[in-house]
Amino acid sequence: MIDLLKLSQKHGHHKLQEAIESALANRCYDGAAVQHLLNAQDLQHTSCEAIQGAMCSHPKGFVMIPEPKNLA
Repeated sequence: MIDLLKLSQKHGHHKLQEAIESALANRCYDGAAVQHLLNAQDLQHTSCEAIQGAMCSHPKGFVMIPEPKNLA
């Protein structure tokens, strides 16, 4: 409980209250859930687009590995 009160200094009372209410609405009663909700915005990353033909333009191209003849 005290850990959550300390978070209000860093994130502000309003954001802490929103995180606690969101956690309780989702039936999460752990302080770690509240901390996660407070830091969730920082955890979002932008996704990268796939590069078309990236390996085709590589100077060595694809390396073909021959099929094994007899493994038994």
